[in-house]
Amino acid sequence: MIYIIPKPTDTPGDNSTSMVMDALTKMGEPYKVLDLSSVDPFNLPVTDATIWACGIKQDGVQFELLQALELENRVINSTKAIAACASKVVTTARLFNIGAPSPATCFTNDRKVLQKFVDEHDGRAVYKPVYGFDGNGIYMFHSADEVKEEPPFYVQECVKNDRDFRIFVIGNKAVGAIQRVSDHLTHNIHQGGCGTAIEIPKEMAE
Repeated sequence: MIYIIPKPTDTPGDNSTSMVMDALTKMGEPYKVLDLSSVDPFNLPVTDATIWACGIKQDGVQFELLQALELENRVINSTKAIAACASKVVTTARLFNIGAPSPATCFTNDRKVLQKFVDEHDGRAVYKPVYGFDGNGIYMFHSADEVKEEPPFYVQECVKNDRDFRIFVIGNKAVGAIQRVSDHLTHNIHQGGCGTAIEIPKEMAE
């Protein structure tokens, strides 16, 4: 049995949970919805099952509950992977570590360092929350004074583009891809981007 944890930020126009359910139905795979908020970590409701976490709330509680479920179940994605992806700092560090192309990035709690980074990158940069989702809180700025958030600051050089790509990997193998297109800074579906399934670009598959 597969248990589905719905993504809390799904919308009618971007409902990844429904897409997962539709795919499982077409494959004839049975599933049930698991309400993560109702889980007692000391008396798990399911064991020896596959749990597909389409998303969780970043509330300091649901991640802990998912870790408890992982003690006796197979959780997809693993909590280790979720933790890495949740932090833009860790994600970026991993990209740099393997030599993957990535925009110049600065992570600091010093506004002077922040301003120096902006000055070194054509007088502009992109601010992103370290922990964020769906493109929320991302904006371009030209001076450290424009950044009203408290440190630490995670910022990247502004790379002009009209799309981004998401490559889906299972067991170290690229199995699918989408591109998201928009005419503004963020290409997230929740920010008005248009997502389309595409063939996996060869250079990205490798």
